[in-house]
Amino acid sequence: MNSQDLDDRSRRLALLKHDLNNVLTGVKTGLELMAMEEVFESGELKDDLDDIVKASRRLGAMLEDLNLVFCDAAKATHPPSMTSLGSIVEEWKRQASWHPYALNVEAPDAEFKTHTPILVRALFYAGQLLAEAGPVNASVRPTDAGITFVFHLSSEQFDHMTAMRDDAEGRGEMMLNFISNAMERLQGRAILKGDSDKAFYVLQVKP
Repeated sequence: MNSQDLDDRSRRLALLKHDLNNVLTGVKTGLELMAMEEVFESGELKDDLDDIVKASRRLGAMLEDLNLVFCDAAKATHPPSMTSLGSIVEEWKRQASWHPYALNVEAPDAEFKTHTPILVRALFYAGQLLAEAGPVNASVRPTDAGITFVFHLSSEQFDHMTAMRDDAEGRGEMMLNFISNAMERLQGRAILKGDSDKAFYVLQVKP
């Protein structure tokens, strides 16, 4: 696919995203009005409404980077910009909370230049894959050579990622392909290493 095809696809997706956002805004407004009604203040109806609100937020998060999901991350045109590790992790947590999956990660105080939307989405997908086999635990290590995001895997997560790497299909294949393309764009790499006793999934990116 050449750059003209990617530009055309991006424009079509931007129009679709605009229309979907208009619909979603109407849904959110309706939910906000419903939440003001006394009948939704407690009990099962409140829980049901909360679930619908969470679903609308998840959809909003997906729409925010619709272009990133469907376009080739390795050829995306988002310019690099200075950002902090803290802001990257906070955006990652925000997206994870709307999926949702449990995420435990802390970031040191450091800044670097990167393609933030691409990196965050790659981290989100990596976490989503691992969350299928347990809670996601990660650490962030800045070095002179770049930034390393380390996922600390349980034996179940290592076995799951090994199986996905060897025979992924459907949504799992899409997420792995996105991570691979994103690492190419970020001049980094994704590595699965270790064994069932002690294993890591590592995303390394250059600043």
